[in-house]
Amino acid sequence: MGREIVYCSQCGARILERDLESGRAFTLLDKVFCAACREQAFSQAAVEEAKPPARASAGKPAPAVRGASATRMPVVARPAGPPAGAPHAAHRPVLRRRNNTPLYIGSAVGVVALVVLIILVMTSGRGNPGGSAGDSTSGGGGGASPSGPPPSREEQAARKFASLEQFAVINTDPAAVVKKAQEIESAVAGTPSEEGYRAFRKRWERKIADAAADKEIDKLLGQVKAMGVGKEADPEFKRYAEAMDLLQKAKEIAVEHGSAKAADVANLKRELEEPYETKAGEWYDQWGPKIRLLMSETEFKGALKVIEKFPEALKLSKVWRTTVLRHKEDCEKKVAAKAAGQDVSKDWKYYLRVANQEHQRKNYAVAKEHYRKSEADMPAPDRWTSDEKKAVAWSLYYNFGCLYSEESKKLEGEDRKKAVDEAFRYLAKAAETDVFTFPCSCGNRDHKKAQDHWDKDEDLDPIRNDPRYAELIKKYSK
Repeated sequence: MGREIVYCSQCGARILERDLESGRAFTLLDKVFCAACREQAFSQAAVEEAKPPARASAGKPAPAVRGASATRMPVVARPAGPPAGAPHAAHRPVLRRRNNTPLYIGSAVGVVALVVLIILVMTSGRGNPGGSAGDSTSGGGGGASPSGPPPSREEQAARKFASLEQFAVINTDPAAVVKKAQEIESAVAGTPSEEGYRAFRKRWERKIADAAADKEIDKLLGQVKAMGVGKEADPEFKRYAEAMDLLQKAKEIAVEHGSAKAADVANLKRELEEPYETKAGEWYDQWGPKIRLLMSETEFKGALKVIEKFPEALKLSKVWRTTVLRHKEDCEKKVAAKAAGQDVSKDWKYYLRVANQEHQRKNYAVAKEHYRKSEADMPAPDRWTSDEKKAVAWSLYYNFGCLYSEESKKLEGEDRKKAVDEAFRYLAKAAETDVFTFPCSCGNRDHKKAQDHWDKDEDLDPIRNDPRYAELIKKYSK
């Protein structure tokens, strides 16, 4: 189908469709004009708009004037009259096309405005989740939302405490955190946040104390190292006791504060103890044989003179406490006994041997006498060697308990009760002296453990059904 032919309403010149599309031709008041007739077209439009509208006939409304944007369909109009001599002067339809550019611009502007409005709505709802920017541990804080009531004191306290916790994450200096905590103390007092605040502050104050404790430990360790104990500065260990006191103080501080520097204290102490104990052992290796020889010859005063040569600085050693000091006490007892006219050739081990021999012969009266003498004459428990402790546990306490158990078989009434009570008293002493940790030396292969001997020893048959026996086994036997 061919395109319609359109002519200028002013001059009648032919107008192509592409002229309308490109804007070289245009429509005005339902008329089409070419580019050459622009000024005449606007002048004519001004005159027509100035004319009063025609009155509608009675009962008929005035015809509506369609604007340029009333329809998308082209409007066909007839020109007022072509100039003379123009071809095709007969009625020529005029095609009017609408210019949609303003509509497109307006739509684009509307879309942009809508997007901006959505962004503003979404961002206006976002805020500081912890409160307004004014909330801080040092300022007034607690700014209220423009549309809501101001925050309560409890809410402000919670915000300040939360801000303090965040500060502690960023700034790990205990002193700075505690100082910040002090600034909000009055704000959180009496609120639900106070309990958490107190625990928080106590934890960080403890960190300050722990840091100070570590510094004190380092100071003490430095003092000990500067002494040069056992080295060129103090080869005779004369300042050893002073160094041990400082290390003990450092250890107590480390334990109180749970400091990792406790390992440093222990290492330095071990570093000093090893050469110290070695030196004390060397002294006893040199003089110990002479001390023992003099004691065996009952020359106790001579043995004491040798013991007096032991260096004062080494009297914190194990050699002194467990061996040399025991010799000293034994010699002093023998000297006192000899002065009193007693037979000093017999010590506690002598009485124990006699007691065991008389016990085997079932001479209970003589055995009891010697068991008691041995118990009275033996050294204090902290002076026992391992062999002596075993002898006390088995040969003295256990055998004395068995003696009373055997004796109870021939007794009745109150006498029997006393014998059984004495049996359990000495069996309890044996258990407390770790008798169950020492192997049994009875020679019976079936007695692999100490308890095996207790359970099968015929001497304990008279009292094994007593509840106290099971209690001892349960408490001490492993």
